[in-house]
Amino acid sequence: LFAAPARALAADTIVLNDGTKIEGTITDEKPGFVWITIKFGEMKKPRLVNRADIKEIVREKPAEGAASSTGGATPSSVTSKGEDEKRPAINTGATRVAVISQEEMVGPFMNAEAFKYAVELIPKDQKPDIVVMRINSGGGALLEVPKLVDLIQKDLKPNYRVVAWIESAISAAAMTAMNIEEIYFMKRGHIGGAVAFSMSGGKATAMKDEGLEMVLKLGEHIAKNGRYDPLVIRAMQEFMPLSANIDADGRVTWQADEKGQFLVNRKDRILTLHADDALKFKISKGTADSLPELMSLMGVQE
Repeated sequence: LFAAPARALAADTIVLNDGTKIEGTITDEKPGFVWITIKFGEMKKPRLVNRADIKEIVREKPAEGAASSTGGATPSSVTSKGEDEKRPAINTGATRVAVISQEEMVGPFMNAEAFKYAVELIPKDQKPDIVVMRINSGGGALLEVPKLVDLIQKDLKPNYRVVAWIESAISAAAMTAMNIEEIYFMKRGHIGGAVAFSMSGGKATAMKDEGLEMVLKLGEHIAKNGRYDPLVIRAMQEFMPLSANIDADGRVTWQADEKGQFLVNRKDRILTLHADDALKFKISKGTADSLPELMSLMGVQE
């Protein structure tokens, strides 16, 4: 799914590096990619094109102030410096929260560059107190995870209270979310299944030996960032047993066997936690299906 901006553009042509021409209507542009809708008779099909593959963008009728090629084109939704300086500061005393969606495949869609760009679109006088990453992704490129980790640790946490709101966080999306100490789930929410695969001979195979060790080390680093027991993330990465104990004070401890008070994962399974279990074992801070419910759980009064 994608949303076209209110402004309508005339027919556009994207010329790829290999000379291929894609004709249609550009509906959205980001630093790393361009959306173009191609029309086939009465049918319309959106297509994502990476900027690295684009040689030139030719617009039949460029939008006011827009460039006709990729160098120096500025999305119309970006607030100019002059506009930002003229706008009076907003100070209502309320908590300002930005909810930014991270959806679809990690890499092409859910990526550090696009998320950072989204945060930068917020005018300076409307800087939020809290940034919520609303995650709905089945995973994707493992290579994007360290970039997302750096974004969360170096750019977001020092400046905002960072929250993850999980609808679906699988594989690389799960590893991204687990960097965040404050996680909430939707009722149907789930997280886990972070097995790393590599391509060989056109086939995807689970990483092993040195490759697996590298990914497990990344998992340990992520656990430290999010203040979770590393056993939880490891059980999402490889087959292993996992059980938990909950003491009288509600404190949860983990062990890599099936002998704990609660069996969380069998030795022949890869861990995926659903909303109820995530809450029970203190991975989740609460369950909310709507923004008002989420704000209430977060303690946001206004």
